Amino acid sequence: MALSLNQVRVQQAERNAMLLGDSVYVLAWNPEKRRPTLRVYDPGFFFPQWGDE
Repeated sequence: MALSLNQVRVQQAERNAMLLGDSVYVLAWNPEKRRPTLRVYDPGFFFPQWGDE
Protein backbone atom coordinates (compact mmCIF):
# COMPACT_ATOMS: atom_id res chain seq x y z
CA MET A 1 0.00 0.00 0.00
CA ALA A 2 1.45 3.34 -1.03
CA LEU A 3 1.59 6.16 1.49
CA SER A 4 0.10 9.56 0.74
CA LEU A 5 2.29 12.65 0.84
CA ASN A 6 0.69 13.72 4.14
CA GLN A 7 1.44 10.34 5.72
CA VAL A 8 5.06 10.59 4.61
CA ARG A 9 5.38 14.10 6.05
CA VAL A 10 3.89 13.02 9.37
CA GLN A 11 6.30 10.08 9.55
CA GLN A 12 9.26 12.36 8.80
CA ALA A 13 8.14 14.83 11.47
CA GLU A 14 7.71 12.06 14.03
CA ARG A 15 11.22 10.79 13.31
CA ASN A 16 12.58 14.31 13.80
CA ALA A 17 10.49 14.74 16.96
CA MET A 18 12.20 11.70 18.44
CA LEU A 19 15.59 13.30 17.78
CA LEU A 20 14.75 16.96 18.46
CA GLY A 21 11.95 16.54 20.97
CA ASP A 22 9.28 18.45 19.04
CA SER A 23 7.79 19.32 15.65
CA VAL A 24 5.20 21.77 14.32
CA TYR A 25 2.35 20.85 11.99
CA VAL A 26 0.54 23.60 10.07
CA LEU A 27 -2.63 22.52 8.32
CA ALA A 28 -4.21 25.15 6.06
CA TRP A 29 -6.80 25.24 3.32
CA ASN A 30 -5.38 25.86 -0.16
CA PRO A 31 -8.11 27.56 -2.24
CA GLU A 32 -6.27 27.01 -5.53
CA LYS A 33 -5.98 23.25 -5.05
CA ARG A 34 -9.28 23.08 -3.13
CA ARG A 35 -7.79 20.83 -0.47
CA PRO A 36 -5.87 21.10 2.80
CA THR A 37 -2.11 21.54 2.74
CA LEU A 38 0.16 20.13 5.45
CA ARG A 39 3.47 21.77 6.24
CA VAL A 40 5.92 20.48 8.81
CA TYR A 41 8.45 22.78 10.47
CA ASP A 42 11.42 22.33 12.74
CA PRO A 43 10.26 24.06 15.94
CA GLY A 44 13.49 26.05 16.12
CA PHE A 45 12.62 27.77 12.85
CA PHE A 46 8.88 28.29 13.35
CA PHE A 47 7.83 31.78 14.42
CA PRO A 48 4.05 32.24 14.14
CA GLN A 49 2.78 35.69 13.29
CA TRP A 50 -0.35 36.33 15.29
CA GLY A 51 -2.75 39.14 14.47
CA ASP A 52 -3.56 41.98 16.86
CA GLU A 53 -6.75 40.25 17.97
